[in-house]
Amino acid sequence: MRLFRRTRNQDERRSAEAVERDDAVGTEVQAPPAQESLRERAAALTARLEEPADPEARIKLLNELGGVQQELGDNAAAIDSYEASMALREQFGPAYNGLLTLYNEQLKQAAKSRDDAAIQQWTVKLDELTALSKRVMRSQY
Repeated sequence: MRLFRRTRNQDERRSAEAVERDDAVGTEVQAPPAQESLRERAAALTARLEEPADPEARIKLLNELGGVQQELGDNAAAIDSYEASMALREQFGPAYNGLLTLYNEQLKQAAKSRDDAAIQQWTVKLDELTALSKRVMRSQY
């Protein structure tokens, strides 16, 4: 047991030393490959949206684009994509869940910065989303 602890501590020290060495080298900061891949995916989806497509395919593209934009941290664009999807058809799914998450994040940021106008804006958006969920639930019966 004691040997294991020593080994783990030694590994932690080695990791810390490696990080210090990498910092000292002064490597350039580049976008991680995953971020670049997501940007390329968002561009491809945006291009596909310009092509005429049936509403179902367009909804799928908008939902996927919204998810990619959300992963990239472009919340405003993600909200626009999800709202466009919901405008085509009100339904539960990726757009609804994404909007719920993003609206709540925006509300938290507005509350943190004590921006009353933004708090009101995002509260209204959440109320509209709640009303939408009631319409969807009623339409299923």
